[in-house]
Amino acid sequence: MSITKTILIKSLVKPFYRQNAGLFAFLVFIMVAAVGRANGVGLLEYHLSLMEGIMTNRPFLLFVLAAWLLYALKCAQFMAVTLRNRDYGFLSLVFLKKQLPVFGMLLLVQVLFLLPILAYAFLAIWVALVHHWWPHIGLLIIFFLLISFGGAYLYQRLINHPEKRRVAHIGGTTRITAKQYWVFLLRCIGNYHKILFVVIKCATCLTLFGFLYDPGHGRSNLEMVILFYSFAVLGHGVLIYSIRAWEESRMAFYRGLPVSMTRRFLHYGWFHLLVLIPEMVTIRWLTPVYIGYGDAGLFIFFSWSILLFLNSILFIQFFKKFDYLKIVTGLFLVIFMVDLTGVFPVFCGCLFLFSGYCFFRHYYRFEKP
Repeated sequence: MSITKTILIKSLVKPFYRQNAGLFAFLVFIMVAAVGRANGVGLLEYHLSLMEGIMTNRPFLLFVLAAWLLYALKCAQFMAVTLRNRDYGFLSLVFLKKQLPVFGMLLLVQVLFLLPILAYAFLAIWVALVHHWWPHIGLLIIFFLLISFGGAYLYQRLINHPEKRRVAHIGGTTRITAKQYWVFLLRCIGNYHKILFVVIKCATCLTLFGFLYDPGHGRSNLEMVILFYSFAVLGHGVLIYSIRAWEESRMAFYRGLPVSMTRRFLHYGWFHLLVLIPEMVTIRWLTPVYIGYGDAGLFIFFSWSILLFLNSILFIQFFKKFDYLKIVTGLFLVIFMVDLTGVFPVFCGCLFLFSGYCFFRHYYRFEKP
């Protein structure tokens, strides 16, 4: 491998995967760890059914292409932010070549960015060729050619026209007040974690819709719905961990502002309630035909309590990612046992109270190592 390619991989590709490790961990969790075995259906059968849906069902294909397009846009955002960073100014020396070789290098970078979805699409195309599912193969190939060459072309324009590297950022002259802090948390999602947010929302809302919407048989078994829905909601832990890391690196001074503890807790409570708007809309749409009003309120309160808990424990100690993942996994096992005992409403109340206790007791004692 040439020195130029080595520089590009170490400067662009590796930081991209490190920055989005949370997103990839969540996707692996959903696509691999979440798949059990029931009625003879395991991991291989599950992914074969997904690939069959992609290659034979046009609405599902369009949905998948939209998700992959969002991922490509995230790649473009990362490149814009990176090229705008002064620490990466040395890359301008790497690109002091003719346009065609530069385009080739950027195409390689884009292909490496897209490697996870390219690998899955390649397997889907291979399965389609084996089963002679021809209609969507060409569309899938054209789509990846467009986002690969289109991404490389966009990166080249960003290099040749630095004034167009406009990206959304938090800052400016906006004054932070006690009434605005939750807005900055939302802007953190909008600026840095849009794709992760969309993926998590798709997982939770599709879980609710898939398990509760049953026009032929009425209402579903709520214990089973809670079990799978809790797994999807715990995926918010990746997002919350990333936001807390951003807070400690960019907003640590807020802890010194004259704001009461109650108001601070309300900020986080309101923020996490806003994060749950897609789930609340989905639940409201399914109420009261497929789920009762009481159960709908319980689902919302449960989701809210989970998010507050995942946020509050990070004020006890800023755990390493793997340790935090173990806590999230342990919480899922607790939810599983509680779901079997029938004391779920009491558990939700205890989870909310414990979240408040952790926050009020440890907020000012917290120091990131």
